[in-house]
Amino acid sequence: MSGATPTEEKPVHWCTSCRTALAEAEIEYEIKGSPSIYVKFPLKTRHAFFETYPKKPIFMLIWTTTPWTLPANLAVAIHPDFRYVAVDVGSEIYIMVEDLVKDTMTKAGVSHYSITGEIPRIFSRGSRSDIHS
Repeated sequence: MSGATPTEEKPVHWCTSCRTALAEAEIEYEIKGSPSIYVKFPLKTRHAFFETYPKKPIFMLIWTTTPWTLPANLAVAIHPDFRYVAVDVGSEIYIMVEDLVKDTMTKAGVSHYSITGEIPRIFSRGSRSDIHS
């Protein structure tokens, strides 16, 4: 073996400045379609902040164009400057960026939902996550 990466394995390209995985389209600079998916990650523990919420499963909702990286996920990153809200969709509650709620619910075909509150910024200031990946 020459020490090269085996052809059966696919590398995950990594951006050293923003410390995230890169999609092939970000490397190859050509117009091409990539699969994208929404994923819900369950909270492992119910933080005290959610005690007043209905007793429903709570999930962090994410969107990705790199679904092949999901098996290696260790955490969900959230942006400290974005406003996150809890969205009650009936049987579950989703935590997501407020500005994306309407578009996401439309794409998912969810017509009955309500924003039940803003998530405190304490969750986006370097504390360990309670999200189960």
